[in-house]
Amino acid sequence: MNEIDHPDDLVTLVTRPTEFEANVLVAVLQEAGIKAFAFGALATTLHLGSRITPVPVQVRRADLERAKVALAQNVADSVDLDWDEVDLGEREDRLPLVEGRRMPRLARVGYLIAVLIVIGMLLGTLWLTFF
Repeated sequence: MNEIDHPDDLVTLVTRPTEFEANVLVAVLQEAGIKAFAFGALATTLHLGSRITPVPVQVRRADLERAKVALAQNVADSVDLDWDEVDLGEREDRLPLVEGRRMPRLARVGYLIAVLIVIGMLLGTLWLTFF
């Protein structure tokens, strides 16, 4: 059987290192009217790195050429912003950019207790190991 016999078979259009990147491409293709799927559950389930299991973006064999054109058109339509030319306007508030607030007293006490417990556990482990 050749490719023409099964136009509804899924074929891999591209692979991406993360599921997020693959899903962005799926959204672009769906916006163009092309059904697309990203299969990234294997990497999530097995906790494998993205280099070991890239995420495939798949489309119907019949839509493969349209999908390639849609992705190329998306790249061509993307806008490259020169942030040096963007006018952000003036700030409307007068709040300081960095707040000088400290951690609340109760939180500091809890943090200190947690640190002391961890240090005690480490010292206890060392004591049992060497004595």
